Amino acid sequence: MILTRLSRNHAKYFFPCFDNNRFEAVFKFKINTIPGERGMQYINSSLVIAEEQRRMNRNNYIFIEYQPSPQVSLNEIGFVYSQFSNASMRARNTNDTIVIWAPGPTMIYYNYILKFGQSIMNLIHEYSTIDRPIMYGPINIVAVPSNLNGYEIGSWNLLTNGYIRLAYVPELTSIRQLEKMTFELTQQLCRIWLGNPGEHPRTTWKEEWFKEGVATYFAYYFLGKYHHNGESYKTGWPYGFYGLEMRHRAMLVDWHHSTPSLINFNRTLAVEIPPRYTELMTMKTASLLWMVENWIGTEKFHAALVKYINKRRGSYISIEDFMINLDKETVECFHQFFNGSTSSRVLDSWIHQSGYPVINVEVFRDRSPNVILLKQRKFMFTKEFRYDTKFLIPISYVIQHNQNCYNCHQPRFTISTSTYSFAENLNGGWIILNRRASGYYRVNYDADTWLLIAKTLQENHLSIDELNRAQIVSDVFALYAAGDLSYELAVEILSYLDKEQSYAVWESAITGFELLKIEYAACDFTKALYEEWQAGPRLSPGMLLHGFVRPQWSVNAEPDLV
Repeated sequence: MILTRLSRNHAKYFFPCFDNNRFEAVFKFKINTIPGERGMQYINSSLVIAEEQRRMNRNNYIFIEYQPSPQVSLNEIGFVYSQFSNASMRARNTNDTIVIWAPGPTMIYYNYILKFGQSIMNLIHEYSTIDRPIMYGPINIVAVPSNLNGYEIGSWNLLTNGYIRLAYVPELTSIRQLEKMTFELTQQLCRIWLGNPGEHPRTTWKEEWFKEGVATYFAYYFLGKYHHNGESYKTGWPYGFYGLEMRHRAMLVDWHHSTPSLINFNRTLAVEIPPRYTELMTMKTASLLWMVENWIGTEKFHAALVKYINKRRGSYISIEDFMINLDKETVECFHQFFNGSTSSRVLDSWIHQSGYPVINVEVFRDRSPNVILLKQRKFMFTKEFRYDTKFLIPISYVIQHNQNCYNCHQPRFTISTSTYSFAENLNGGWIILNRRASGYYRVNYDADTWLLIAKTLQENHLSIDELNRAQIVSDVFALYAAGDLSYELAVEILSYLDKEQSYAVWESAITGFELLKIEYAACDFTKALYEEWQAGPRLSPGMLLHGFVRPQWSVNAEPDLV
């Protein structure tokens, strides 16, 4: 019926008697109700659901006073007044409890999100390796009858969200809507786990954009674990599918010349970052962490990551301190590679530069072994600002015929200059950069290499890894939209899609098709061109969008979810 959603930058307007956002005080609430209209009144006083202290009858009103809150900042006060019922579940190994508040007759629709939240809490505890609760006290989630745009960033004990983002009605809730609601809750639980004002002492993140990115990265990581454990229709989905999603969502907003680098947000509160940069702050940071994880190895990366988070409980966390500790845990001769690169140098390169590069690959096949020349420049959909870049890029690749491959099993080297060359024996086959599509860059090959890749996709597309096929499809659409790939070559590469049954690849095709609509894109896409793409006899993206091809899920999904 009534609620507050305060942020650090606007709380002072709700409590105008205080000017300092960080001023801490004790707050006490009192409710006046009319007899016969009173229901259940509950208030969040930061750390607990406030208990009733006393009530009085006076002049046909009932006055209810609640226990004072602890000493808290203004934005840590939340207030919800409703006639809701509740249901709760506890985590497996700790006292963490998740509570859902909603109208009594509709509580059945919130069982899914309640059970899901319990599963994610169990996964977080299992990952953290220590018996430390996520929250001291219950995590209360209120289904508000309004269209709220997700959870508020600074909340940890009282989480409010729109009821359509919490209720699961099998007859009405789409798979995409289910994905959104599970991601939002997982991200919020990760925020709480990484540090909340209810801790004693508190864990403080110096750069809030970095915490948001780490929480997003963990959200996808735990969602991958959740699906892998067989608790959803996505049984068996690799975590890399979510890596692709992070990558594509970040690249969609990170190409424009006016987009700032991540380091520009160092002194900005997360809630004050403009909405147009939310995807940049969260998805790009998560994508960079995924890139580093694939570069140094998943086991080594996560061992270092959880050790650092546990070590810094109750103190400050900064991007600089994180990179120093990551190097201490992961650097060894094997991971320094040819030019002394480390995780900190890679991350530092990307957070200080805006945008992302495209690597142009040219294979000199008249030499033995073949020489592969790499050139990096800023990727742009428009024709302006296409300058050479010097990102420190972890390079990995696979080749078609790897019998005599020098560095195929675990290719690990970095490039930091605008041009770089290396030797490899391709035996007349193709080379595909960016194994598992984990690198935050696009790849454009010379025409001969593209045609070899297209031929393999037509004859035996399963011989190329699923994530790399998704990367190829995404890059082809983007390169065509940017004017870097001809229409004929793009059609030749994508024409195999009528054989494709991978959800990840089709998701890349659908999102890639949307890139053609970017305003002022160099391809000069027109209505006539759109009709050509739509009507092309071998071009599946157009057929897909108009229902001529129905892609199947590549996992053991229930038939009614296909």
